[in-house]
Parts: sequence; C-alpha cells; structure tokens
Amino acid sequence: MSIAQKTVAAGGKRGLWFTTADSIASGTVLESIWTRGIDLFHLRNEQISPVSSFANAERTDLLEALR
Repeated sequence: MSIAQKTVAAGGKRGLWFTTADSIASGTVLESIWTRGIDLFHLRNEQISPVSSFANAERTDLLEALR
C-alpha cells in the first residue's frame, strides 16, 4: 500500500498495477489480483487520501487490463 500511495503522489496514476505479496503464487500472475493505484488513493491539491483498502478495491486480471 505504501508503494501505491507514493506512486500516486508522484503522478503515476494509470499505468501501474499493484497487488500484495501473499496474492502472488505460481500460476496466479494473470488472475484477478491486480488493482490500480488510483483505485486505492486519490491525489487532489497535492494531498493523498485513501479511496479504498486493498481488500475492498476493484481488481482485474492483466489480460483484461490490456484490452
């Protein structure tokens, strides 16, 4: 979460996807374990505020994200 927060604060909003280490296992990399930083944090007037916890954030798989 801290990496996602720092990424949004630095202006990286759309092209970067995040997950948790415990979600990654053999064969899960393409599954719906990924979420965008902007689905977790909001940047407004240089202030970062949480939008959602990772547990409640919308997730997608990488193949769907590329469509």
